[in-house]
Amino acid sequence: MIIMGLLSALFGCGSGEGKPGLFSSMGYHVGKTKVWYKQSASGYEFYRVSEVHGADPGTFKVEILVSPENPTDSLTYGLDKNGVFLYDSQIEGADPATFAYLGIGYAKDKQAVYFMGQRISGEPAQFSLFDRSFGKDAQHIYSGGNSISDDPEHFTKIGNETSVYYKDQNRCWYEHREIEGADAATFRVIDGQTAADAQQVYFRHESIESALPASFRPVSGDYYRDAKHVFYQNMLLESADAASFREVSPEIFADKQGVFLRHVHILGADPATFEILNDYYQRDARRCYYSGIVLKGADPKSFQVLGYAYAKDARQVYYNDNLIKGADPATFRILNEISGCSCDAKYAYAWDVRIKDVDPNKFPTDKECISCDESGVIFGD
Repeated sequence: MIIMGLLSALFGCGSGEGKPGLFSSMGYHVGKTKVWYKQSASGYEFYRVSEVHGADPGTFKVEILVSPENPTDSLTYGLDKNGVFLYDSQIEGADPATFAYLGIGYAKDKQAVYFMGQRISGEPAQFSLFDRSFGKDAQHIYSGGNSISDDPEHFTKIGNETSVYYKDQNRCWYEHREIEGADAATFRVIDGQTAADAQQVYFRHESIESALPASFRPVSGDYYRDAKHVFYQNMLLESADAASFREVSPEIFADKQGVFLRHVHILGADPATFEILNDYYQRDARRCYYSGIVLKGADPKSFQVLGYAYAKDARQVYYNDNLIKGADPATFRILNEISGCSCDAKYAYAWDVRIKDVDPNKFPTDKECISCDESGVIFGD
């Protein structure tokens, strides 16, 4: 009996109920008297099985319905003689004979429109998708199951085909987020992620404080400027000199005072020789940097990156922006970068701290380092 119970749990119920088990596929399972839905679950459960209440096993069928506007957009529904089901729930009032999937979560039948099983509109004849992003009927614009505009007649995309800015007569949006306070009458798109009205500039859906709409323009990447200021995304770079701000290369921007690394102003950095070594380390002819922080004493001529978190020069080794005191660059090697484990010929290190009483010469050569801390280094079996 124990074995039979175990097999039932693993492979599904053998009594005709058709309840799925551990090795059953996800989705619908039809038994003689019940329909089940198996789905992935979080937490301590690997999966969850629910009875699909109201389903008729005798007429139940699974259909993948495809959007007529986008063949890559589909949803799997269950349909029987009486109703329509999405996942483990019945869509209240949905008519299986006229039910059709429209796309981006929207579906309709002869009497209503639904978003992921939620009835949102009683105007199926007037309902359509707008820009493959929104739902639209004669009264509203919908974002998912929510009405965001009562002015569908004037709701429109602003900008080119790739733009995600929209407006109606009174309000403006970036993607599905309303731009609070934007003036629709004067609203205009600057580039793919900035727009302006007569009074304000916006980065995506957020206002850019201090920006001057009349002179605001892109520089390159996420940098922008107006007649008086320089911005990174929606951040004012207060120390930047707008008159001398320029693009040195696709990754390097500078003014007369230094170099910019995203929103960090590296004062005194030399734009002519500045180079980005990886996501964290940089150098110029005079200094080396970690995310714009000067690595005191580092030699730019011999400086080299060892990994995303490690670097060295001819005399010393760094973990992030910290010096690993006493580490020998000639024999230094990374054991496990994710865990911050390393060693040289004499010592082992957890992050930038020397591990006491550990001899690297005794480390196994045929096993991988798993982790370390200030008390030791652990290797796999």
